[in-house]
Amino acid sequence: VSNMGAAYVFMRTGTAWSEVAKLTPSDGCTTDYFGGNVNISKDYIVVGTRRDDDKGDDSGSAYVYKRDGTTWNFIAKLNASDGLPGDNFTQGIGLSENFIGVGAHNGDHQGVSQGTAYFYKIWDVPTMVEIENQTIDIQQDSCLVNLNIVDTDGRDITITAQTANEQIVPYTGIHVNGSGTYYSVIPTIAG
Repeated sequence: VSNMGAAYVFMRTGTAWSEVAKLTPSDGCTTDYFGGNVNISKDYIVVGTRRDDDKGDDSGSAYVYKRDGTTWNFIAKLNASDGLPGDNFTQGIGLSENFIGVGAHNGDHQGVSQGTAYFYKIWDVPTMVEIENQTIDIQQDSCLVNLNIVDTDGRDITITAQTANEQIVPYTGIHVNGSGTYYSVIPTIAG
């Protein structure tokens, strides 16, 4: 299928790398671009297909695989609970232990293409539960939200955002529901 996509898993033994798996979606279609974004943590791989059409054209989906010995088995397909055409769910994917964060950079939760983030917890395979109150709202027209989940003690997450608009991400920090720990905001100048 043209431009459906695939994800390849490699394992290193000493200094040599060898392919151990080729992952493809069982329901893939032309121009889904499966594998456009991939994240791996221990025994799990999450593969994005930002142009999957389950919730409308280019709404996006994530495929979750679990390792069993040397085999990678498909266990779940994730979609945004409020997904819409053009959201590009899986533009950003974070994975740590049994938590998954997925960004939809064109998500329309409270405006047009402002970006939305979704968080999931893997309870027991193959159950996936979307965590309540997981939406990040930004009161501007457009924003790209990249997610990186840090599992230092099982409770912390780190959210990073990239934008050229200081009103979207002020230099004073990013706050979640009015609270959170501020580490740094580093302004960059686009060239």
